[in-house]
Amino acid sequence: LACDIVDPIFPFPATKIQSVEKALEWCYLQMERERSSPHVLLKYLINILKDPSEPKYRQIRTSNKRFWNGVWITAGRGVMHALGFEEKGAYVEIGPASGALSTERLKQISKAIHGLKGVQARMDGIDVKQQPEGADRYGRAGY
Repeated sequence: LACDIVDPIFPFPATKIQSVEKALEWCYLQMERERSSPHVLLKYLINILKDPSEPKYRQIRTSNKRFWNGVWITAGRGVMHALGFEEKGAYVEIGPASGALSTERLKQISKAIHGLKGVQARMDGIDVKQQPEGADRYGRAGY
């Protein structure tokens, strides 16, 4: 899946970010610079991952006050665009109108959740040993 974001501010010199991973890295750095908590965004992404075939979790009204303030006017918006969310009228949505998200998209969302939890921990000043990607809280893979 391609990602083509032009950022005139960071990194310097201005460049195109052409991979989802690089776009997410940039968004994580921007969240830390803004001191914008990924807490609200994490809730939305975790709900999508828990039930990827449920369209109500994949379609979010942008006028929702909590979503607007906690995600949409922060670097969280960049995370959502990097993951494939599209603006459609009063909503932002990902995936087909019916059916589940692709396995590749679910893996990207899972990686983003992992990265956002790291951002949250750093912002909270918690020096946690990062679990391997895909591990549950007991260190087992396959979560």
